[in-house]
Amino acid sequence: MGNDAQSVPINLTTITSQSSLAQINNNFRKIQAEVSGVRQDFGRRVREFEDHKDYMERYLDGERPANWRK
Repeated sequence: MGNDAQSVPINLTTITSQSSLAQINNNFRKIQAEVSGVRQDFGRRVREFEDHKDYMERYLDGERPANWRK
């Protein structure tokens, strides 16, 4: 997680009707770990946006700096 430039697939075990409960549980754990990482990254990005927005509103009255305007 954390690498925006590259997506790494989750290495899941193929599940069939013969698969053990441990194999199924292992896949769920891998998926849960990935979801947790995504949630943490998303939360970090939201906090960064809120900090930036607070700065813009506090110091620039919500306006973008002149060099950012098109």
